[in-house]
Amino acid sequence: MSEQLPGVVQHSNAKTIYWSIMSGQLARKVDASFEGAKMRTNKAGVQVWEELTRALAGKIRDVNVFENTFDNKKIKQLVIKLIPKDGWLYVINIPVQSRYYGSFLEKLPNILLKDSVEIAPYDFEDEKTKRKNQGITIKQNDVKLQSYYKVKEGEKYVYVNGYPPFPAEWNKLAEREKKNYFYDVDDFFTSELNKWRIKNAPDYEKEREQTSENLADDLAASSDLNSTLPF
Repeated sequence: MSEQLPGVVQHSNAKTIYWSIMSGQLARKVDASFEGAKMRTNKAGVQVWEELTRALAGKIRDVNVFENTFDNKKIKQLVIKLIPKDGWLYVINIPVQSRYYGSFLEKLPNILLKDSVEIAPYDFEDEKTKRKNQGITIKQNDVKLQSYYKVKEGEKYVYVNGYPPFPAEWNKLAEREKKNYFYDVDDFFTSELNKWRIKNAPDYEKEREQTSENLADDLAASSDLNSTLPF
């Protein structure tokens, strides 16, 4: 990757680049003159130019959730800090409301922080069921990581390690009950992420206190929030 990247924000002498996920690919804003740049019109009707890539690789530096404000709405984003090489920092931001959020967090406990990982989002429609499949594939040491919270028993998957069990008669549940289940899952992931950070990132809280405001401002300036939100 060129040393002369446009839109590079300097933090502690490190080159920081912000990425979001668009239709199963990682995207970052670039100038229209950038080689290979793709143009699209976002939901606000604004033309933006982006570099798209299938995957990013590097060592996990931190994972946390930050709250941002867009169009007078408070939006929570999962922020993944990835170090592709010394002196560089990739920041991948994912709306908590998206399927990418849970897909990443369910594999996080299986990641070895000392080794590099490959993060590759996907978004496709199953040819047989016509169902939308959306999530994140994580590979480490040439091995595709599986969920920490579910195992296959026979032809079915069973949730383990405290993950809220999926209701047996889902189709018979009222909409309010379905929403309550997803609230339970969100609370579970929040708790699990906090435990992960206490175990793996003892120094991150000081860093978070010092940089949370700046990071929120940077995300607002560097990310096309309007195009990544699910509404």
